[in-house]
Amino acid sequence: MPASSPSTLPAGHVSVNVAFVSNALLSGLLMSRFSKPNIRGMETLQPIPSSSYFIEHPSGRRLMFDLGPRKDLENLSPMLSKRMAKGGWQAEITQEVPEALQQHGIPIESIENVIWSHWHWDHVGNMSKLPQSIGLVVGPGFTKAMVPGYPENPSSPILESDYSGRMLIELNDFGLTVGGLPAYDYFGDGSLYILSTPGHATGHLSALARTSEGANSPFAGISDHLNGESAASDPATAMASLQMLQQLDKDNGNVFFTVAHDKFLLEVVGLFPKWANEWRSRDWAKQARWLFLRDLAEEKGLITANT
Repeated sequence: MPASSPSTLPAGHVSVNVAFVSNALLSGLLMSRFSKPNIRGMETLQPIPSSSYFIEHPSGRRLMFDLGPRKDLENLSPMLSKRMAKGGWQAEITQEVPEALQQHGIPIESIENVIWSHWHWDHVGNMSKLPQSIGLVVGPGFTKAMVPGYPENPSSPILESDYSGRMLIELNDFGLTVGGLPAYDYFGDGSLYILSTPGHATGHLSALARTSEGANSPFAGISDHLNGESAASDPATAMASLQMLQQLDKDNGNVFFTVAHDKFLLEVVGLFPKWANEWRSRDWAKQARWLFLRDLAEEKGLITANT
């Protein structure tokens, strides 16, 4: 299996356009049910986004990496709806991602595939609203663990309508490694790598998109792994995946890693329909890197002006 070391990014001469799409703010969750240790002043989840990513290849091929949450949360599977109510989830959803695409002149039928980073409700959107010509790409183990969905399986967290009638593509043969992670060269030209980053949820995927051409070309990294000890189906594996992503993140300013739920990122980046490809010249990675420390601000009583 061809491999690159954690500190080496693969060479390539084709890039893709990437845009951040943010359609919702999530809040209300009792944090004691989700992460540890408890942090004073942060007992409930404060509003965070659930971003997704529009990707366009020079050939005109288009993808969505995640879809954010759907508007009609009451139509999620009953098992999941009950779990959300118990946890205290609240969601402010401005519009569904396909609506945002159409609003800015992107025909939904022009999307080739939707790639799910994982199956959680705040990432999968409403696949039933998409043409069945659009495939659904999922990570290793998804089909065995998650199919069939509700209602055939009454206890499933996903819906049959998510995948019924469309091509369900489970990635298992990645063929490459990038930064120590199994990687699939989606377009076959080094412009977009889908990374297997298990642990947070069954079949968890991340991505690495080349955002300009030439030597030392930069990449936009896409992930949903969170800081700290948060909910994961396999915590040890999730931590191992996170550590590999951290190695890529240290690659000499050539990688801008974004996390779907980073609320501070939205203060820095331009959102769809603007492209994010000029992130390096605009210094977005440096501006965004440490903003999460605001959650540990002096008014929380955790740090002082002298520390």
